[in-house]
Amino acid sequence: MKRLALLLLLAGCDDMPQARTEAEIREISKTAARDDIAMLQARMADLENRLELVEGEAKVAKVTAEVTASAHDSLVNTFNSNVRKDNEDAVRDMTRRGACGREWLQDENGNYFQTNKACTMADLKK
Repeated sequence: MKRLALLLLLAGCDDMPQARTEAEIREISKTAARDDIAMLQARMADLENRLELVEGEAKVAKVTAEVTASAHDSLVNTFNSNVRKDNEDAVRDMTRRGACGREWLQDENGNYFQTNKACTMADLKK
């Protein structure tokens, strides 16, 4: 019974490997090494291409960020200038209306007269 099982087991196996000469083994090794080198060079070229793409995208992102920051700064400066002008106009209007009170001043001839007191930005915040 054991012999039959062993015979069936051996019958299912592939042919026994052939003995190879040293030259054949070296040629197989060289071919495998060349294939590995070619595969690694292709992989390296792919990675270099991806790196160039990522670096290009990073440059574009940097320029976009700089342009966006510059545009933002410009808008902030414009807004601040507009607010400052509006505040100065409001202070002048307050002075014209006498919102900060009246005061007595003396002219160069020594005459006294009453005028609106000049308002300041601090008065605008009250």
